Amino acid sequence: MGMGIRKNGAVPSRIRLARESRGYSQADLASLIDVSRQAVNQYEMGRVKPSDAVLLRLSGELNYPLAFFEKKGSVSDSGCPVFFRSRSTAKAHERAAACAKINIFKEIADYFERYLEFPAVNIPDVGYRNVCQELGMEDIEGYAMALREYWGLGDGPIPNLMHVIQRNGIMVSEMRIGYGKIDAFSVFRDGRPYIFLCRDKESNANLRFSIAHELGHMVMHSDLVDDKDLDKPVIDRRLEAEATIFAGAFLMPAESFGRDVKSSSIDHFVGLKGKWLASISSMIYRCDDLGLLSENQIRYLKGQMTKRGYWRREPLDDLIQIETPFLLKQATGLLLDSVKVSRSQIVDEIGCSADEIERYCFLEAGTLAERMPGNIIRMR
Repeated sequence: MGMGIRKNGAVPSRIRLARESRGYSQADLASLIDVSRQAVNQYEMGRVKPSDAVLLRLSGELNYPLAFFEKKGSVSDSGCPVFFRSRSTAKAHERAAACAKINIFKEIADYFERYLEFPAVNIPDVGYRNVCQELGMEDIEGYAMALREYWGLGDGPIPNLMHVIQRNGIMVSEMRIGYGKIDAFSVFRDGRPYIFLCRDKESNANLRFSIAHELGHMVMHSDLVDDKDLDKPVIDRRLEAEATIFAGAFLMPAESFGRDVKSSSIDHFVGLKGKWLASISSMIYRCDDLGLLSENQIRYLKGQMTKRGYWRREPLDDLIQIETPFLLKQATGLLLDSVKVSRSQIVDEIGCSADEIERYCFLEAGTLAERMPGNIIRMR
């Protein structure tokens, strides 16, 4: 890679982006590269340029190639709020890491968009709403059904929600984050929505609910312009509650789902899970919201969940195939097949290691690894 002979053109904001994406504080990074915290701060502010030796240590400890630190025009936060599931319990450095990962994911998507045309963003405009305006159950149900109608989904189970959202211009990535408090997060960047799903809890039902939850934010809360409002616990809890209700309504429409609920047996709900591809726990709460079962029946079902250990792991979780992102996987294949760029060009121009790009784009391991040249020798 010629790491020792590259020109040291480190961009200060890239050092911060790399650090935050790994979940490190300035003090953490200082300890890793054997400098003071003040020195790291100076690097990130652009007041002091790291030496070649320090830059190499930054590259090694943060696991980013030198090209990452030299990349110009880094993505800004753009002022749009980032919505987190479990924001109130997630730590500040975890949220910072999530935001950094979204920015890196956008850089990857932007690279492919130089060559390829992605589906246009197709999310209905529901009009401006003040952050202090609380939505009622009827309002949220209406928004959920309006999105279904807008996308032509009918009122039955959605066979593959991942296909639906990508077809409508939403960028999705999945990655193991390692932060148990964050299930998913989303944001608009330059008019395009991005959803990041954390694969620390592998269950198709949970992933679908996380997607629907983020869709709720996009439809009902995307007009919020001040991310600081989300740091107010009262507002954050209310918006999260609204998005959770939206997710249930979007995945399980009141009328069609209600017709299917014929018993308060926990085994009946296992059967419903196979049809609606929703978790048993979310169906129980949906029944409660809609008043489909009595308080005693809801209490009984929750007791059965506890007795059988279903709060931790539900039936069918190992049998229902997990829906996976495919948009950037298709983009990579198209670009490589076109022979316009090589694998090494993709890796170098994006500025991340090949295996990291593969994780962001949900590619098979080794997709971007350089291929051995064809045989150029022959037997005498």
